[in-house]
Amino acid sequence: MDVWMKHLVFACATAFMVANPKAAFSQSMDIIRGRVVSIDNEPLSGVTVKATSSRGDHSRMSRTESDGRYTITFPTGDGHYFLSFSAVGFSPRQIEVRRLADEEILVANATLQPAAAVLDSVSIIGGRVRVPRGEAQLDMSGTEQSAVISAASEQDIASVIGLAGSIPGATTAFGLDGDPSGFSVLGLPIDQNAITLNGVGFIGETLPRDASITATLATNPYDVTKGGFSGAQLNLQRTPGSNFSRRSTSLIAEPSFLQRNATPGYPSAQKYSGLSFGGILSGPIAFDKVFYNLSVELGTQASRLATLLHASHADLVAAGIEPDSVEGLFTLLRDKGIPLQSAVDPGPDRTIRAMRIFGTLDFAPANAGVGQIINLNFFGSSRMLDPVGQSLVELPAHNGKRIDQEVGAQVTHSGYLKNLILSETTLDVAAKTNTSHPYFRLPSANVLVTSRFADGTGATRALEFGGSPSLGAESNTFASGARNQLSWFSNDNSHRIKLFTEVRETANIYDAARNVFGTFRYESLGDVLSDRPSSFSRTLIAHPNRIAESTFAVALGDAYKKSTNLQIQYGVRLDANTPGNSPAFNEDVYNAFGLRTDNVPHRLYLSPRVGFAWTYGATKAGEASIRGGAGIFQNVSMSSLLSRAVDNTGLSDAEAHLFCVGGSVPHPDWNDFLANPSIIPERCANETQSSPFSNTAPNVAIIGGRFSAPRSARANLQWNARVFSNQYSVIVDATYSRNMNQTSSVDLNFDPRLRFTLSNEAGRPVFVDPTSIVQETGALSPRASRLFPQFNQVLQYGSDLVSESRQVRLTVRPVRSSDTFRWLGSYVYSNNREQFTGFTSSATNPLEVEWSPSNFDSRHQFTVNLEGNFSSVVRFDTFIRLASGLGFTPIVGSDINGDGILNDRAFIFNPQLSPNTPSSRAMQELLNGSRSFVRTCLIKQLGAVASRNSCRTPWTSTANLVVTVNPKKIGLSQRVGVSFVVNNPMSALDYALHGSQRLRGWGQPFMPDQTLLFVRGFDANEKQYNYDLNSRFGAANPRFAAGQPLSVAASLRFDFGASREQQAVIQQLEKGRRFEGPRLTQSMLRAMYGSGGVINPIAQLLNDAELLELTREQADSLAVMNVNYSASQDSIWTQTTQYLADLPVRFNAGLAYKEYKRAREATVDLLIAIVPSVDALLTSTQKETMSRSTSMFLDRKYLMDVRDGGKGDSGAGIFSRGGTGLGGTGSTVITRIDIINRFR
Repeated sequence: MDVWMKHLVFACATAFMVANPKAAFSQSMDIIRGRVVSIDNEPLSGVTVKATSSRGDHSRMSRTESDGRYTITFPTGDGHYFLSFSAVGFSPRQIEVRRLADEEILVANATLQPAAAVLDSVSIIGGRVRVPRGEAQLDMSGTEQSAVISAASEQDIASVIGLAGSIPGATTAFGLDGDPSGFSVLGLPIDQNAITLNGVGFIGETLPRDASITATLATNPYDVTKGGFSGAQLNLQRTPGSNFSRRSTSLIAEPSFLQRNATPGYPSAQKYSGLSFGGILSGPIAFDKVFYNLSVELGTQASRLATLLHASHADLVAAGIEPDSVEGLFTLLRDKGIPLQSAVDPGPDRTIRAMRIFGTLDFAPANAGVGQIINLNFFGSSRMLDPVGQSLVELPAHNGKRIDQEVGAQVTHSGYLKNLILSETTLDVAAKTNTSHPYFRLPSANVLVTSRFADGTGATRALEFGGSPSLGAESNTFASGARNQLSWFSNDNSHRIKLFTEVRETANIYDAARNVFGTFRYESLGDVLSDRPSSFSRTLIAHPNRIAESTFAVALGDAYKKSTNLQIQYGVRLDANTPGNSPAFNEDVYNAFGLRTDNVPHRLYLSPRVGFAWTYGATKAGEASIRGGAGIFQNVSMSSLLSRAVDNTGLSDAEAHLFCVGGSVPHPDWNDFLANPSIIPERCANETQSSPFSNTAPNVAIIGGRFSAPRSARANLQWNARVFSNQYSVIVDATYSRNMNQTSSVDLNFDPRLRFTLSNEAGRPVFVDPTSIVQETGALSPRASRLFPQFNQVLQYGSDLVSESRQVRLTVRPVRSSDTFRWLGSYVYSNNREQFTGFTSSATNPLEVEWSPSNFDSRHQFTVNLEGNFSSVVRFDTFIRLASGLGFTPIVGSDINGDGILNDRAFIFNPQLSPNTPSSRAMQELLNGSRSFVRTCLIKQLGAVASRNSCRTPWTSTANLVVTVNPKKIGLSQRVGVSFVVNNPMSALDYALHGSQRLRGWGQPFMPDQTLLFVRGFDANEKQYNYDLNSRFGAANPRFAAGQPLSVAASLRFDFGASREQQAVIQQLEKGRRFEGPRLTQSMLRAMYGSGGVINPIAQLLNDAELLELTREQADSLAVMNVNYSASQDSIWTQTTQYLADLPVRFNAGLAYKEYKRAREATVDLLIAIVPSVDALLTSTQKETMSRSTSMFLDRKYLMDVRDGGKGDSGAGIFSRGGTGLGGTGSTVITRIDIINRFR
């Protein structure tokens, strides 16, 4: 199909969705439905139903139809609402409804009584027993988990990927610069995950830290409207608009004098200085109708460069590099005119500058309960890195700078069709640009340097200089999409049937070829001196390419609530992909291999799913549930694979490569290259058709005719209950995943004929003749192992591999936890295995398929979240994560079997067999001096070729501590927030326990040096290689040794706007004055505010008398206390409510709130005074049995915080500090209690 035709199809599909005048989409829309009847069970029509959100005090209204039914929708709802029902001739009714778990529909039925009748007591509708407000909302599978903001350092706090790494069971993958590059779940590759913003594919990487966003990760969502991944889905969800205004700024300072780098061997964990300014503006444009939210962030960070030029003597030695060798290299490079640092010297610092913005605009009028809702979301960011990265084995000149930019917008609109079908649609567009520039347009170069140290150990390192081989690229990504969801609800609200459709278009325009200026390799400093490199490689033809792809999805599912205790979700999803362009056809490849290079599979993927949630054993203390299900989770996009095929067709205009070894290596004229990059060699020296040491044959990439995108057949079973006499809440979740259609690559041009074997390496096969190996260096050209010499590699990509994932997760938290201390702990056991071919990791024949642990197979993970409160002065939030090591493989630093790929696993020489040889002595030194994990791995494989991922890195640890100071306790305004973030305290603990000489690298990501053997030559007579053994094998690789120092960041936040409590009070008083609605009378105000914003714990104790087993004497005493407390409370509020009710149309808001606050503080003072008497009256057993809400309001420290306003809600989003997610931030919002009390 022509690419323009595909664009036309996409445009038509989009137009079809937009043409629906009442369509929209919002991923987390709350739907409240119910039926209003009279006491005779007759339906009531025309009843006004008003729903008010708990979080934002935002109201929406609807009216019942002739059958008494009504529907109200809330875009991006918070799952907690207060409903009021009013009709002429009937008494008003108020109820509370909230999502308790995973209900598709919030059901709120009501029975209205005639006006003369007595009102019913407050009831909770939703089909389940009320649960504590802090309980997390779970999806049907129970696998959805929330990100923990306290787990992220200040540098990663706005990183979307960094947040995923805080979730139990997820493993963070790090890029070459040490920054998070992705995350893995169930041991699967990072490209099998999906990241969404409000349910729509998100191509960005960061958002402002003050953005009102929540983040969750789900591996088994049985809702078929969620798809496009075979790993997991990380969803970023914006919070809904609110009638509460917020004006807040934040400043985070990270001074270098509050940092300590106590980890030699991690030199890039240098001290840094950072400053970040952010802010958020949000609130109503029109009360109850139009809302806005805007957050911004500007930041800069500077850190000392960690390169060969800037490293200290200790850092060089720790990395296995002899400082004198480095000085010798500097002398050689200066003599040859090779630059050591950039022409425009940025100084000794690495600089990162960033700007981010995120905003929303909601139009949701209160009278549009089933009418139209419009939402607009937009985001943008820009980040500049100079230099891009840093490494202890490279010079500053071997780098460059990069600029990343992203922008996008989403618009949504929702509505009902005749109050029967909810139509939801979203349109989105986004763009992303990455541009990099090397400091010099020069070939890259690396030289092997062997160092010996005073303790007798040694190491071999490849030091890098010249220009960057990877920078100078530019990529542009454009994405757009449209999706629609139609929902039909049964009359009894037991079914919600959804029909989902989506179409997305993605285009990538890139000029991202690596090594466009070539790379020289030297075997020693002497070779640098004599201008004698051992090899030269270069990408000859690199031109911009465009890859376009369209994906389509249709899903039909049903959420069936069979009973109040059993819910079933089932459905089927159909995905399809259509590439927008195809690789060119190469007839020569077809004639040689019988395969077409222009083959691009068009696939349809069917994904059925079914899940259930069964609740049992409901009691006053709680209930237990069993959840689970099974389904297919399908990847769809194949754009990355398509780009390889487009680039590598083997035609004259496709990407071409040059590879020269031995005498064919061209002479490096560095001064000339620097003056004129156009003379960098484009061919080998003394090149002839018959020379085995030169190769200009092109690579070819072919997508197999039966290729399918990865998919996973996955099932889970979860048990959630309270155990040990209801003291602890426990979640046990078991998941099994069979991951099919995993991508493989096979070199069709590889000649598997055995040429000779390495007798001293257990007969390892070699597929080139000894004459094709340079004896002095051991370098070889794979040209001799080609079936057709006119081609180099001819890689066919298939989908014939599988992997298996097994995971068990245990989460424990106390049911009752005081405001002084609470915790949550998780343990995850994983066992992930995968198939691979020898073209991935080779020991024998590359065509063989084997099994090994996956690259992300971390068997054990422990996470602990702690919150504490010291005398209401200081609050701390701590996150600690311990994870067992990942697998890694001992490898050889060069291609030794002749297949043309640097993936040969190392042979582990047994030092006992030939103890007097240099290699045996070096191996024995390594075994004697290495850490236990290295020694264990090598000893069990002595005399054999190492297995893939047979070694394990040590356990890694991550910790962060957030200390928040109560500003009022230190003489500051309550509007000021002061906190200190301690990043990586584990490094300090490591230093304290082990000293500077025996550090374990706690708190640092660990990327091991996997190269065990370096080839130093080839003995043609003995037919064996000569090796240098790397005595630093398994140590932190200095090429990637990026880490974090111990640091303390100071955070200052200032709220300019009125407090939530003040806004809530004034908004209620404005009704009937400036706002629509009835003017509040004194009796109404007393009903709303007469409790002073606190629960009466004495009345609660009396209500729970049977549960607490109160004696008659206790009950009588409490009854007397309750009467006295209620009478005193009533006398306080009689005067205040009369004052508030008599306010004129235009009143002084400050004075009105001052009077309200005076009465509230007086009420809390009454309760504080009576707490000692109540405490003395109860036994210790009764205190343990009482509900948490009761015990909170009998805690003097907690009441003092309530009185001082210290339990307010800042309204901060996921990127703002202050909570670990252990059931909220530990804050009870005064205004929220007020809202509750208006219905009591």
